[in-house]
Amino acid sequence: MIQRFFRILNAPLAVLLSSVLLLSGCTAEIPEIKADEDVPEPEEEIVEYDGTLRIENGAAQPMLNYSPSDSGNEGSDILRFCVYVETDHDTDADGKNDLVKAFVQVPRSAAEGKYKAAVIYDPTPYSAGITNNDLGHEMFPYSDDDFDYDDLYNTGDSRVAETQEDTLTAAENADPYGWTYTFPGSDGNTGFYDASLYDYYLIRGFAVVEACGIGTYGSEGYELCGMDLERDSHKCIVEWLTGDRAAFSDKEGKKEICADWCNKNVAMTGCSYGGTLPFEVATTGVKGLKTIIPFAGIANWYDYSNSQGISICGSADYTDNLAAFNSGGLYLDAEWRVMNDRYCAFLNRIAEDEKEAAGLFAPVWQKMDYSGSYEDIGCTALIIHGLNDFNVQTKHAEAMYNAFKKAGKNVKLILHQDGHNNIFGQMVRKELFDELVNKWLCHYLYDVDNGIEDMPEITVQSNIDGTYEAYDVFPDTDTLKLGSDRSGDETLIRSDDLKGFYEEYVDSRKVVDRYYLEQDEEYAKVFDLKPENEEPLTFIGTPEVKIRLKPSDITKDNMMVTAVLLDTDENNKVFNAFITGNSVSDILPFRYTDPYEFGGGHGDGYIREFVQSPTDVKAVSYGWTNLLTPDRGNSASEYTEKSVLEEDEYYTYNIYLQPTVYTLRPGHTLKLAILAQDPQRVLADETENDNTPYFIDDYSNPDYSFTIDEASLEVKLDVIDMQE
Repeated sequence: MIQRFFRILNAPLAVLLSSVLLLSGCTAEIPEIKADEDVPEPEEEIVEYDGTLRIENGAAQPMLNYSPSDSGNEGSDILRFCVYVETDHDTDADGKNDLVKAFVQVPRSAAEGKYKAAVIYDPTPYSAGITNNDLGHEMFPYSDDDFDYDDLYNTGDSRVAETQEDTLTAAENADPYGWTYTFPGSDGNTGFYDASLYDYYLIRGFAVVEACGIGTYGSEGYELCGMDLERDSHKCIVEWLTGDRAAFSDKEGKKEICADWCNKNVAMTGCSYGGTLPFEVATTGVKGLKTIIPFAGIANWYDYSNSQGISICGSADYTDNLAAFNSGGLYLDAEWRVMNDRYCAFLNRIAEDEKEAAGLFAPVWQKMDYSGSYEDIGCTALIIHGLNDFNVQTKHAEAMYNAFKKAGKNVKLILHQDGHNNIFGQMVRKELFDELVNKWLCHYLYDVDNGIEDMPEITVQSNIDGTYEAYDVFPDTDTLKLGSDRSGDETLIRSDDLKGFYEEYVDSRKVVDRYYLEQDEEYAKVFDLKPENEEPLTFIGTPEVKIRLKPSDITKDNMMVTAVLLDTDENNKVFNAFITGNSVSDILPFRYTDPYEFGGGHGDGYIREFVQSPTDVKAVSYGWTNLLTPDRGNSASEYTEKSVLEEDEYYTYNIYLQPTVYTLRPGHTLKLAILAQDPQRVLADETENDNTPYFIDDYSNPDYSFTIDEASLEVKLDVIDMQE
């Protein structure tokens, strides 16, 4: 499941946009929006410049003529080439320290010494090339050979260069195939396929670097998803940019090359996995990393793939899948069918350790928690996250915001209504987001005094009309407690009817949020919370659900309890809402509006505006826990072991939903659905071959039940300006 939608979400922009869904009704078919429809042809312009950085009104201005990445370097204002940065470890045990390939785009005038360029660094692993998972695990069969994690930390020999090569020479000798190559199963994608994502900033004098980390195609070593060695391979890129580490223009390590065109100031950015690595590197305190701008980044891999003692990814192991998905550098053949045996043993070891954890915060997960490693953070952060992101939940943005606060660093938070995506081309409080980022980069990388560091603490896009509300500090709130009007009632909830979900809601393209309301009561109990609000009621933070449940069979394991908070109209009327679609990977439909200038002859960009869809129910937030972990708090550290339960006993469960900011319209009511397994999570995505759902049989327990004490329900919401 997770592998497949990671591929979708990191496809080239045109491919990505063509998969966007427009919801036209509650049960109607959802038509597709094509990326190339109704988009005006870009207008060309010629920019004359003298090769110096231009800063006006606190932001960088176009200062070069653009050329596409596959056009070569001759006569171009942009030089493109690849380098290989040496790390400190020999993870693949070949006797030499691993090299990491980096694709560099730098303005020619910086390479010629007319100014020093700051760097935007995107570490997204997918960019190097992902494995074709049409054949499933046949592409990377695991080995049960013994594997010792400590062996990954061995040091190999360092390379000794025979000569120095300058940037102009490296660019002159560069072959564009080094960053436009194709790879097996690429479906037309090329290496570093998102090289154009930062053209807006490249034209304005920033250099852009992409490196995908150890184990990815073109690099050496092992792909070690979430581990400190993966983090350090990206830290090494920053160190090369600041002059503190060696790199080579050839993979043999004979020609050393310096980043002498760089002003030693770096910003890291990226989305999803690419938004996670900036968090990781920030915790090292590496010199020269001045700021990060992560989109939809993960704060810790436990809370990504687990929740309160239960796996939410269909299988208890996860990082092995994502590591293998990006392990193009580990294949021994050109077709990517024969995998390095020792790496297969590593994949098996990490998979078995995560399976043994079985949803608990075990040591294998504790090493992948970045939110608790804030002591060495030395940079600022502009964190962006979607309130409708059902892939990387909002809990991660909250955790890293708090980590930067604890570190005493300037951090700002932008929460938008989209799903798992960036928001380039969007308007944020009447300013193009691309320009907001431009000012942020200029302040922290070029020391421009433009006041952007004093932007509001939190900026939130309204779920009502899409406008942005800004808060200089987190607002004061009152606690609103909602409960059930039932007394003495009990409901037995079963878990054994999930497969029908796929055909009814996903395959028929109905709004999935309706699933939680349309189940028979034996599968889902829906409570009417009915807050009294004659005016709009806005709640912020983490909704908390407290409820008493009685497991039917305490001998079973991995018994999920799901809670979903829903917004409906009291009279069941249709209303407009931001609906992302039927899958955790979906993003919002949008329309193009006005053009905006890229400059440099690039042609205009077009502002994208999110589109609301008609519905009669909207999922607001959601959470999961394990029947074997009652009465715990909201920290992963409280889920290191399961409780020993007694037969035929009720236990109190605290279910912490995903943090949100949501406004409930007058005339609307909140409902809370309590069910067993959440099909959005435990039902794996359709297979590539026959488009039918499948289950992870070695982990899921589709047959269990529990009884709800209906009178015990209490829901807590932190409400802004609650009406008396």
